[in-house]
Amino acid sequence: MTGPAEQGAALEGLLAAIRSDLRRGDYARLETYSRQLEAGLAGLSDLPQPALARILRAAEGNAACLAAAAQGIRAVRRRLGEIGSAARGEAYDAQGRRLPLAGQHRRLRIESNARDFVEAHQERLNPRRL
Repeated sequence: MTGPAEQGAALEGLLAAIRSDLRRGDYARLETYSRQLEAGLAGLSDLPQPALARILRAAEGNAACLAAAAQGIRAVRRRLGEIGSAARGEAYDAQGRRLPLAGQHRRLRIESNARDFVEAHQERLNPRRL
């Protein structure tokens, strides 16, 4: 059995590992810490005040990292949604109302023009001729 000092050091090490994974963006690995974290937290009442203060600071730092990570993930999801909307030809006005776009017709016209150009200049674009 380990004493309070070892338990405190183990919990501090665990919190440091969690923070490191948060900073690296290794979110999948965070799930592996749950049992260890529960066991470490169960022994908090036996720890001396200085160890508790260090653990609290580490936990607050991890909470700040986790909040920043969540904000970053929300920003990425929002941006991916914007990119998807743009790819589908969707747009919105300043009031958030959806605007009808003729982008699909424009894309078809560009493709048709490109096909016509290639057919008209097939001989000049022939790689064997170059």
